[in-house]
Amino acid sequence: MNYWAPTKTTIVEYEIKRSRFIAQACRCPDAATFKSFLEKIKTQHPKASHHCYAFTLGNPLDSRLHGASDDGEPSGTAGQPMLKALTGYQHDNASLGETGIIVTRYFGGIKLGTGGLARAYTQGIKESLTPMTFELVYPTNAVWLEGPYDKEDKVQRQLLAEDIQITERQYGEQVRLQAQIPLHINDEHLAELLPYPWKKCT
Repeated sequence: MNYWAPTKTTIVEYEIKRSRFIAQACRCPDAATFKSFLEKIKTQHPKASHHCYAFTLGNPLDSRLHGASDDGEPSGTAGQPMLKALTGYQHDNASLGETGIIVTRYFGGIKLGTGGLARAYTQGIKESLTPMTFELVYPTNAVWLEGPYDKEDKVQRQLLAEDIQITERQYGEQVRLQAQIPLHINDEHLAELLPYPWKKCT
């Protein structure tokens, strides 16, 4: 399944019952990127009461790549509502992946209640994604291809023409290339791209 990913960072501020909320969204393809994003925001806002967040670090269908945190707010009032809003968000009929959103709160002295908190943090998801721009991501599988040296340049040109990235090379008796093959390219199509006797490794 194809999905959308952010192409920039957005920052939106809003106020609810004297509490100041700052919602920030950016592209986070992996945990290290999100961790750096979170640390940067904590450094920018060291006196904030909370830094609640939700993320989908890759294909949104893979729940193992999802995460959320209430960061000191009552359990279930921030992170999970944010994650539900993020995973339910649709852009041109497709979900969002590689997305991290952090909502920073400066407490204004008036308690919002559990329902009020959930609505306030969910608003941060919507506010930060409204001005966002996205690009379509095509999930891939890593596949090894193998063949003689004299056809290597042709193979690489053929793959490049299909926007297929080569991520690793090995040179022995024959050339082995690791390529990121989009899921919509099946084995039959792949075979048509490869000059004989190049082939997919089994």
